[in-house]
Amino acid sequence: MGRVLTVGLALAALVVALAVAAVLVATAGWDRATTRLRARLEAGGRRPAPLGAPDATGLPAVVRRYLERSLPPGAAPILMATIRQEGTFQMGKGEAGWRRFHATQHVRAYPPGFLWDASIEMMPLIPVRVRDGYFDGAGMMKGAMAALVTVVEAEPTRELAEGALYRYLAEAVWVPSRLLPGEGLTWEAVDDSTAEATLREGESEVSVLFGFDASGDIVSMHVPERGREVDGVYLPTPWTGRLWDHQDVDGYRIPLQGEVAWVVDGVEVPYWRGRMASVAYRNSTIPS
Repeated sequence: MGRVLTVGLALAALVVALAVAAVLVATAGWDRATTRLRARLEAGGRRPAPLGAPDATGLPAVVRRYLERSLPPGAAPILMATIRQEGTFQMGKGEAGWRRFHATQHVRAYPPGFLWDASIEMMPLIPVRVRDGYFDGAGMMKGAMAALVTVVEAEPTRELAEGALYRYLAEAVWVPSRLLPGEGLTWEAVDDSTAEATLREGESEVSVLFGFDASGDIVSMHVPERGREVDGVYLPTPWTGRLWDHQDVDGYRIPLQGEVAWVVDGVEVPYWRGRMASVAYRNSTIPS
């Protein structure tokens, strides 16, 4: 009996070792793929054509105030940003469905592009790796348990690309010079505390309603209809978010915390709550 038990334990240890090795190999492969995608993102970047000034004629007053408050005087436009995030992501229902995550997001300002690489804690020692992005007019999204077993990989459809472009525009609050008019971006006043930004990218056009507080900070964003994937079908659904804890980072004033939700049957369903753990910008005046 002792010999059988010893052999059984040895086999179990071997299985565990092989499983750990498989996860380590898969994780290394995932990270290499992410590095290649980041290099592709950066290689496709360029400096923009001359952009509109914050005091440009015709720019809504609330937007002028925001840009003057958020951009350092005379700064060159941000070309790339690296944002490290941490927080919780809703992977189920109710409070029990929230899972901790950490992520690194690389944003290319011109032309639009981003890469979000996240690790979400589904169970001890077995995270779900998620890669989300927008490259040259196409969206991408893949998730894999422990970077090994693919659990979702979206087809590169028009709806996926449009949804990614909506996200890019909404998250331009973390790359505030991208909200200067020009390079396909325009503003239109809605009221004294709301303005609509529209971004044209190739054949796509998306618009986001931004809400501003009395001091001029962006504190909310809203899209009346963004495609929400449900069983392989994209349903037009209101998408909304709140932003707070505005601080200066390298001279740029940005929100460091936020929450994003779908509005389903009139009820907000949050799915992302996060904070910016660090933000680094690259332009012609700030070294990478």
